[in-house]
Amino acid sequence: DRGERRERCVAVAGPPAGGGGPVKGGGSWVTLFSYGSCTWYVANRRCIPWFGNAWEWYGQAKAYGYAVGSQPRVGAVVVWDQRMSGWGHVGYVESVQGNGFTVSEMNYNAWGQIDTRFVPYSASPTPTGFIYG
Repeated sequence: DRGERRERCVAVAGPPAGGGGPVKGGGSWVTLFSYGSCTWYVANRRCIPWFGNAWEWYGQAKAYGYAVGSQPRVGAVVVWDQRMSGWGHVGYVESVQGNGFTVSEMNYNAWGQIDTRFVPYSASPTPTGFIYG
């Protein structure tokens, strides 16, 4: 139920002392993921009520009844499997263009660093999929 989902988005971990609050555009929830990771960043942009490594998010979202698919949409979570890293990778879709999409993410270039990059549809590895809503 929606109340349970909201409650599960109350966090027990955040940035280190002096690290500030949620990232720009983040919600009022705090997350259950470690600061500096891609999962922490995305969970501060969207309510994520499940646990696990980034590569597990697509299956977790389906199990929680979230809509998923293969096409990027603004506000969707993009999920990559372990080909991206041993833990997978997630990002937040900022915009969609005819030949790809722009994603914001953390821990792609360096630990704890937020970046924005364009991902062409021809990029490898291809995403596992996208989590909507």
